[in-house]
Amino acid sequence: MSSKSLVRCFLTQKKIILFFRRKLSADESVVSDETEDLERRQENFQEYFKSLDAIRQYRNDEKTLRLNEKTRQLEEYVDLQDKINQIRRQVNEPREVYRQRFLEIERQRLAILAAEQQRLLEEEQAKAAAAAALVKPKKKKGSAGKKKK
Repeated sequence: MSSKSLVRCFLTQKKIILFFRRKLSADESVVSDETEDLERRQENFQEYFKSLDAIRQYRNDEKTLRLNEKTRQLEEYVDLQDKINQIRRQVNEPREVYRQRFLEIERQRLAILAAEQQRLLEEEQAKAAAAAALVKPKKKKGSAGKKKK
């Protein structure tokens, strides 16, 4: 064996001895019996289930908070929408009155224009009828028949 391997072996033995001295001096038994092990496991399970319940409770609380926030936002949206609709009505009412006034003027103008066109059409028809009465009907000539040679 080389000197390095002897040194390593000695150091590892020294570390093991120190480890056991610490364990024995701590007034703890090196070998634990089954009841202590069982109690320790039960405590670990209880801690695990407590933390699991805490996580579930936290998730449920977060879920209810999100749901409450969602309903609050929806109510706020409905309120805002109502306000917007009311403001639109306030803006559109005078605008619609103004628009209706001009539409009425336009309807009157179109009615006058239609009446004028109707009058011109009637005058034209009357002139055409008068002209037709003045024109003498032409006599129809009889058939020419055969020409004489």
